[in-house]
Amino acid sequence: MKKIGESIRLIRKQRKLTQSMVYTGIISRNFASRFENGLSGIETSKFFEILKRLNVSPNEFEYIHYRNNEYKFKKMLRDIDNASSSNNFSELKCIYEQYHLEDSLDSQMISALAYVKIYVHGNNPLNMQLEPTYPLKIHLLESSEWSLIEFREFVDGIFIFRLENFNLDLCMNRAVKAYSKYKNLVDSKVEIDQNMGSIILNYLQIQLTNKKYNFINNYLKLSHTFVIELTDFTAVLTLKFSDLLFNLYFDYDLNHARTECYEFLRTLQKLKFPDFRVFQAIYNYHLSLSETYHRQRI
Repeated sequence: MKKIGESIRLIRKQRKLTQSMVYTGIISRNFASRFENGLSGIETSKFFEILKRLNVSPNEFEYIHYRNNEYKFKKMLRDIDNASSSNNFSELKCIYEQYHLEDSLDSQMISALAYVKIYVHGNNPLNMQLEPTYPLKIHLLESSEWSLIEFREFVDGIFIFRLENFNLDLCMNRAVKAYSKYKNLVDSKVEIDQNMGSIILNYLQIQLTNKKYNFINNYLKLSHTFVIELTDFTAVLTLKFSDLLFNLYFDYDLNHARTECYEFLRTLQKLKFPDFRVFQAIYNYHLSLSETYHRQRI
């Protein structure tokens, strides 16, 4: 496992800060080099001063530092994802019920995420009851500077804001800002890219289902930005599918748009792409809605 100093160095370089900018007045330059190379430890008080200079919260640092099961919250996120991908609704329900009874904010958020995942996995997130998700909603709104934790929570938690366009746009701006802040963390790049691709797709679904067609310029800006930013293969395919779904509504040639979607999905099926069935279900859901939109536009 990485030493604490090595993780600090990673964050410092990602923030494009010099050792002098981070350590002056806290530790000497020579000690800073030893610390960042994992050769020396550091006093707790000085460690927290360094985190403050880096504008990183202790929880945020812990999330970045631990790339294994030692960090409880990250482990639970992984358990929730694994239960969802294996169709294990009973496990998701158990996680929801177990953590719903605990008082801590982390536990309440884990419970809310498990609840949301049940509906997201069942392709019905737009019809879920919102009351059980309240702790997660409040946390995302009150956290003005998102860490990777909030960024990950928003992938599925975005559906909590399906009826609140102002808060939805507010959180989308925070997600984009968080992506820009962390995109250069090499150890997390794949996960960050995939999360951003999913956020964009889910944002599009919400707006299309709500028939909020004044979002078009916002979506095109997102698409044009992230078609360059995203490099992970799964993330690129997710954004491509999102664009095809957008065209299904707004391409004047509906037959052409349907053909493009069909060919894309058939290719994913041949590639045995893990999210093929999810994309297929999303396409099927929006096909009739897009046809209705085209008839009304004529």
